[in-house]
Amino acid sequence: MSTDDLLQILVCPDCQSGVEPRDGGFYCRSCHQSFPVADDIPMMLSHFSSDIEVTKKQWDKNYLEWIKGDISPYLLEYRRDYLADILKPINKFLTIKPGSVYCEIGCGPAIVGLEMAKKGCQVVGIDLSLEGLKLAKSLYAKEKSEGFFVCGDILKMPFKADSLDLIYGGGVLEHFKDTAGAIRELSRVLRKGGHILATVPFISLSTLTYRQSYGNIPELPILKTILEFVHIKILKKRFMPFGYEKSFTRGKLKELFSQAGFQEIKIGFFECHLPFYRFKNESLKEFLRKIAKLKLFWPMIYIEAVKS
Repeated sequence: MSTDDLLQILVCPDCQSGVEPRDGGFYCRSCHQSFPVADDIPMMLSHFSSDIEVTKKQWDKNYLEWIKGDISPYLLEYRRDYLADILKPINKFLTIKPGSVYCEIGCGPAIVGLEMAKKGCQVVGIDLSLEGLKLAKSLYAKEKSEGFFVCGDILKMPFKADSLDLIYGGGVLEHFKDTAGAIRELSRVLRKGGHILATVPFISLSTLTYRQSYGNIPELPILKTILEFVHIKILKKRFMPFGYEKSFTRGKLKELFSQAGFQEIKIGFFECHLPFYRFKNESLKEFLRKIAKLKLFWPMIYIEAVKS
């Protein structure tokens, strides 16, 4: 997507007015805010809450530690262990047409977007982590593919209303306390009839036991308040390597998407590779992966919906 194309959909994240290039960055014609550009990436961030700040810092740290300047090993692992699982529901549910504007939220290196680019989509990636977006820029240049990347907040998307055709978010919506606000914002930027596919942690025995070592907060009355207090106040975010993270029931997810104006909502088990990094024994890992396929232990679910 060229700069001219981007300007057709890029807006100020606070007032939703158009922006124009100025002094090497972007300037809002209405509220007069300036947004700098870093490494050719527009920094369209506004003020955000403490939970988002925690997530942003943690993911910047994660990308620096995981990649260490060389994306090749990370790319190889991702394509080997995760990509096929992700593309399966995408190919099943998203109506992909050449020229469609595909937006990957919480994109990081935007590896899934590379596959969408091959299908003829115009790829836009948005993430809080500048480090993740730098990786995306270098990866797309290396693979001679096109994509436009914006550092921004999903609660305040810097895109015009009704400007995107497809949205994919893998393990993203759970990182916001205001999940309802994030879903409403995704509905705003999606065109009527546009499709969204997201995966999130599911409230099961997995999230109530093993996932507590990652600071997961179940979206359940009382329990949510207790575990937020434990992980944030008592444990000081020590066990939150992915930042603030929630899990959901199917009913809660359907309610949130329905309230945001989505229809044709489908929710199901998301079959994905589970690395179980905290365990070293490979036999134990394989056993746990089999257990995770049982309904009581489902770790992740997908939700697919259409904007009405």
